[in-house]
Amino acid sequence: MHITWYHVLVCLYVVQRSLASTDGQMAIPSKKPGFNSIFQTDIDKEVQREVNTLKSQVDFFSDTLENVLKENKDLKTDISNLKSNFDDATDQLQKLENTLAEARQNISQQNLNYADLLKQKKQLEQILASTNERLTNRTNQLTSNVTRVTAEIDNLANTTAYSINQVIEGNNVLKTSFKELSRNQTLINAQIGKRRGVSDEDRSAFLVRLSADRSFWGRGIVINFDKVEFNIDMSYSPLTGIFTAPESGLFTFSATFEASKADISAAIVKNNEQISSMYGADNDRNKIVATTSTYVHLNEGDEVWMEWTGSGSTMVKGGIYSQFTGHFVMSD
Repeated sequence: MHITWYHVLVCLYVVQRSLASTDGQMAIPSKKPGFNSIFQTDIDKEVQREVNTLKSQVDFFSDTLENVLKENKDLKTDISNLKSNFDDATDQLQKLENTLAEARQNISQQNLNYADLLKQKKQLEQILASTNERLTNRTNQLTSNVTRVTAEIDNLANTTAYSINQVIEGNNVLKTSFKELSRNQTLINAQIGKRRGVSDEDRSAFLVRLSADRSFWGRGIVINFDKVEFNIDMSYSPLTGIFTAPESGLFTFSATFEASKADISAAIVKNNEQISSMYGADNDRNKIVATTSTYVHLNEGDEVWMEWTGSGSTMVKGGIYSQFTGHFVMSD
């Protein structure tokens, strides 16, 4: 027999009404008079069994229903949880889809950017190749120009060196000739003085100075004092800076130099031989002064001059601060 929920509910209703009317005892139909009592007893037992069976089934179905309702409640709870989890999963899936869409968009943009970079790279490579080609051509041109200019400079240097050597040789010849002329002029003046009977007071004496500040550098330079204060008998030549003895005898010479924050190094020279020297060391003072003086015997025609002996560059003050003087003392 197939029992539906409808049968279960009807049975529950009948049982509930019976229990309610008999204080929990199933009502048994009353015995009708006139029936066989034995048969009636069997019927009652059978009915009672059926009722008990039905009650057992009702209890079973009641428990089953309660379990079903409980399971249904649990199932609803599980379904609610599953729905919540499904909603969460749906949200997560949507977020993942959005993220995936953004990633796809980013990848697409990156692909576009990469394509642009490749295009720019190709353009840069073309520009670089063109630039390298221009630089190579320009370098070759510059190398050719440098080679040509170097050759021209070498030729010019050789020509200039030859010209300078020619000028130096000519200048040396002129200097030698001028010295000889100056020496001869001095000797002539001395001879004229002797014939005229020149007194000792009229004999050779000179005082010369630098007309302006002058820079000296390099060893062995003849110092030409170009400002003449006096030059008796013209024995000193302001053009060469050399004094030529007009006669034999004893002479005296002295010199003074002043410089600023530089070494002073010079000497009085007789016929290429130093006879007196001076030195003033730079000691961070604003004023450096050096002086020297000497007596020397000269033969007629001997030459005396001031020569710079320093190795560095020195700016010497002109005027009264730097001067050279000499005069005849006595004859042999």
